[in-house]
Amino acid sequence: MHFALHDKYPIETKEHVKTAMDYFSKYMSRFNHNDRVEFSCNIEKRANELNIPINKDWINNYTRILNKNAALSPDFKNNINKRKTICKSSGKHIKTASGKIDACEILDKIAEIGNKVPPIALIKTIEEFDKKAGLQYEYDKTILDPVMTVCGSLINSEYDAVKIAGDITDYKIFKLSKNSEAIQKLASAFGDKFINEFKNNPIETIINLNDIEKEHFVNNISRFL
Repeated sequence: MHFALHDKYPIETKEHVKTAMDYFSKYMSRFNHNDRVEFSCNIEKRANELNIPINKDWINNYTRILNKNAALSPDFKNNINKRKTICKSSGKHIKTASGKIDACEILDKIAEIGNKVPPIALIKTIEEFDKKAGLQYEYDKTILDPVMTVCGSLINSEYDAVKIAGDITDYKIFKLSKNSEAIQKLASAFGDKFINEFKNNPIETIINLNDIEKEHFVNNISRFL
């Protein structure tokens, strides 16, 4: 049996997955950021297994953490500055082994290492800071949780998209691989062998096309974008 979170929220069937996604979209605020990651990753994995198209920004944001080379959120510094505003207004200091340190100074150091450490390490650092500063109670209110702070964006959940064929990005190509009408169109243009490869590994399949084939691909799927 497949579940979205621990042993709850079954995702055995397509209908289960759709129900779970709708439920999570509505009640996400009830879950902490670690549960959001697990829920999102399990939903994405099961949706791929069942060939279900998914178009949820929160899935992009909370599954990005699994990518070792995940791009830092374009909103990262702004997210850190929002924490600084709260800490500065309350004169917040953090207890350390060597004494109390101005919380804003610590946040400045966190901002500096943003692009120098793996996403998971940065998330844990911010998570620990938030607990010491008592900021975890501000999640979804005045600040974003650590995962969203590092790997997410409320403005553009596909901020790390890469153009693969013309203006078509890796995100769009992956979604096309789950679109039955697009698959039928591509089958008539490229054949069954291509479709089998495309379904199993959509991004790499398109990357391996030559320029003429990529142009042909773009022309065939333009109406599905």
